[in-house]
Amino acid sequence: RIPQRRRGLILHWRRATSTEKATPVRLTERPASMLCPMATFPVSRYEQLFAQHRTAAIPDLWPWQQEILAGLEAAMGDVAIDLPTGTGKTLIGLLAGEDFRLANGGPVAYVAGNKQLAQQVERHGRQQGIPVVRFQGPKDSWTRASVLSYNFGEAIGVMNYWNYFNASPGVDPAGLLILDDVHLLEQPLRDMYTVAIGRADPLYEEVLKRIVARCAYYTLAGDLLNGVAPPSPPEMLVFPDSAELASDVRDLLDGRLIEGSGAWWAWQQIRSRLEVCCWLVSHRAVTFTPYIPPSQTFPHFATPTRRLYMSATIGTVDDLRRRLGAPTLEKLSATVQPRQGDRLVLFSDAVEAARAEDTIESLRPLLTSARKALWLCARRDTAAAYVDALQSSGLPGAVRLLEADNGADEVFAAASDGHLVAAGRYDGMDFRDDACRVEVLPEIPIATSDLEEWTTAY
Repeated sequence: RIPQRRRGLILHWRRATSTEKATPVRLTERPASMLCPMATFPVSRYEQLFAQHRTAAIPDLWPWQQEILAGLEAAMGDVAIDLPTGTGKTLIGLLAGEDFRLANGGPVAYVAGNKQLAQQVERHGRQQGIPVVRFQGPKDSWTRASVLSYNFGEAIGVMNYWNYFNASPGVDPAGLLILDDVHLLEQPLRDMYTVAIGRADPLYEEVLKRIVARCAYYTLAGDLLNGVAPPSPPEMLVFPDSAELASDVRDLLDGRLIEGSGAWWAWQQIRSRLEVCCWLVSHRAVTFTPYIPPSQTFPHFATPTRRLYMSATIGTVDDLRRRLGAPTLEKLSATVQPRQGDRLVLFSDAVEAARAEDTIESLRPLLTSARKALWLCARRDTAAAYVDALQSSGLPGAVRLLEADNGADEVFAAASDGHLVAAGRYDGMDFRDDACRVEVLPEIPIATSDLEEWTTAY
């Protein structure tokens, strides 16, 4: 890495190649080849299945896919698959799902982080000749034929996390549960067990009054009760205090939460365990949530005979299990390192975010030369400001805003110039070859929940 300073920006250039050293791993996070210690990997049943679905677009498996599939066949129980973006995790997941479907005849759920990624999985499955049905939107819009096709194991069910993890999923629990971009699962899974009372709700002040009356030393709670909103991280009550307050607050929420609402349903899950939940106070909400989500009490997570967790950023096994409340699992990574390309990533190192116009002007020579850039913003208002500034900048190409599943990323990837602006978390984007070589992060990423902000702050 060669850092250079230019007008308040730090530029990092990192070249990743197939000769780069692999990161050492613990035995609980062993490479797939440690399960199959051979110079060449034996042909797994997944490779035999792939031979039946070979296409002109994907005529062969990459070496790291072969290694992971061999490890997956040898491993027992749940498995986490750690491979970089764009190295074929989707095909691995589809082959695993099709193998289970053919062998067991039970339902297979392939769950992705958002609608856009679910659409990509569906398209990939159809291209490989693997039967898939996709569920999207309200359940009453799903066809009975599609639901039965999934429930009876006739096709792999593809959906996003919110379709599968909710009070009434609308489909049977999977026999095999495939979780793609699994680092995105924590929030929708945690939402099922989180009651957040927003500041605009009269209940917010009622809860603060009870906290301050018994525990006046929580200064943030006192400030918020008095109409002061200091710029500080959330405050968490210590467990003896929340245990002392639990009976009073439980009665309050029992009488005031609206039956049938999202908060009411989550309240039914944590009501009897309120004493051991985390109580967080912030300028946004008062939040009650378990530190580790009790996901193994949710049938659609607990019923599957096997779970596959796939991501480019698995992290450690312990961290993954804590974030998801997951049971014991193996982590597979590849010793055959995927060959990766080059990308120039620019981070702002300013204490305060620069105006969009100023950032664009400072980067004009680079943007003119590169002709294409991806702008990853933390906030929607920042993204909107950059869209306006780029459109009036005179730089070549169209400016596109990525929203929900509008497909702007695919149009951008196919264009010869232009800019793609995204706000929030858009994981799983893969720009091949020269589709995008420049990425700009104009502001620091932000936490998306009070617990996440408290954890990162302390």
